[in-house]
Amino acid sequence: MFNIFKKKHIIPVETRSLEQRGLPEDSYFEVGLGDGTLYSEKFCNWRDFSEEMVILYGDKKKVANVCTLPVKKITIHHGGLQTSIEPEKGEQVYQAIKSSATLQSDSSVKTEIVGRVVGTVKDGIMTQEKVIDARINEIYGIKI
Repeated sequence: MFNIFKKKHIIPVETRSLEQRGLPEDSYFEVGLGDGTLYSEKFCNWRDFSEEMVILYGDKKKVANVCTLPVKKITIHHGGLQTSIEPEKGEQVYQAIKSSATLQSDSSVKTEIVGRVVGTVKDGIMTQEKVIDARINEIYGIKI
């Protein structure tokens, strides 16, 4: 496997296309770092620079894959829509694929990617989240 060398970050290059990884070609993230480095899901995987974290989401807890790099801006794309977040000092970002599972008449489960989610976390607490929902062709969110 090849690596991308950018300043002090070494991220493995993903050689499979988005489609080969089970994603629509128009559903991906782009992460810009403070040093000018840009990472796109078209060439890398989120898991290569994130870690699982339990965060407080309102009055509930949820697991988020939080980026371990110093993000200046993150943009998510899906279904012709896009939205961005620029984290404030001390915040980290997370992103995820939004999917829907439907039980079929033959008892099989059909899963479908229906959007993307991006958010910020500070001290283990969600501070902002934006959602692209292709089912209703809208972007919505919350900020605390």
